Amino acid sequence: MNIYRCKKMKGSLVIEAAIGIMVLSIAAAFAVNCHIESSKFIKERIINEDVMRNIVNLEREIKYNLNKNQLVELFENGEIHLKYDENLGRSLIYKKIDELEKGNDIVIKVVNQDEEKTEFRVYSNVEKDGIKINIDDEFSKSWWTCDE
Repeated sequence: MNIYRCKKMKGSLVIEAAIGIMVLSIAAAFAVNCHIESSKFIKERIINEDVMRNIVNLEREIKYNLNKNQLVELFENGEIHLKYDENLGRSLIYKKIDELEKGNDIVIKVVNQDEEKTEFRVYSNVEKDGIKINIDDEFSKSWWTCDE
């Protein structure tokens, strides 16, 4: 006599199959959800890098390619407002900053100005493809040469 012999109940195979299908469908739903969230994160990261790259290009244009008189003329109101688009970096190659399209996506303000340097603050509030990118950055332009 075997005391370890289990008697199989009728219908247990159907229950086991149903539980197996539920476990597999939960695992599949989890995998699909992870893929969707990963795609959103990657898209947000790509847009963030593009916006940051264009802001750095604007900062470098101001920092290295404009003299004191040009800056005074450009920032006569204390700030400039620009519209963001994905071609902003390319536009800087053949356009001056004051020729770029105006908008409220990127704001560059003069924070402090003295004989040694001018400090700027850049605010960006860009929305692209339903993703909002907010960047707050500071930079300064030193007046170590006489380029007036």
